[in-house]
Amino acid sequence: MNSLLKSFQYAAAGIITCLRCERNFRIHLTAVCCVLWMSRFYSFTRVEKALLAVVCGMVLAGELFNTAVERTVDLATQEHNLLAKAAKDAAAGGVLVAAICSVISGVFLFGRQEPLLKCLNFFRSQPSRFLFLIPAATGAIFFIFTDWDRLLCKQEKDSHPF
Repeated sequence: MNSLLKSFQYAAAGIITCLRCERNFRIHLTAVCCVLWMSRFYSFTRVEKALLAVVCGMVLAGELFNTAVERTVDLATQEHNLLAKAAKDAAAGGVLVAAICSVISGVFLFGRQEPLLKCLNFFRSQPSRFLFLIPAATGAIFFIFTDWDRLLCKQEKDSHPF
């Protein structure tokens, strides 16, 4: 049982490291939070909720895998190497494919007009609710673009030419 708990701790440490050190992971996580907030205006079926969970998880997992590939390649070589570049590019391409698939799924799930009007009416009914968007957007921008790497991470990144 102790080794099982340790494996969960290691997995959580990997997620936290990615959260602290990878701007793109923070961008995707912020997008997931926005999607979840918007979903409150929709009456999704269980299947639609499952699809939403799968595509959100797919993008976040892809970013974690991409980080693992990048760190492994960086550990393996300090030189400019075409195979290292190909591995990093393929991993990044995998995240891009996952993100594009999630956007396409989002268009189908969120493309109905009635819930969008419901969201608009949420703000129209009490214009003071718009005031919450300012700190939320500011917080999201701060969360995404703060150089957490410099503040919290002790590892060198982006020192490789590929």
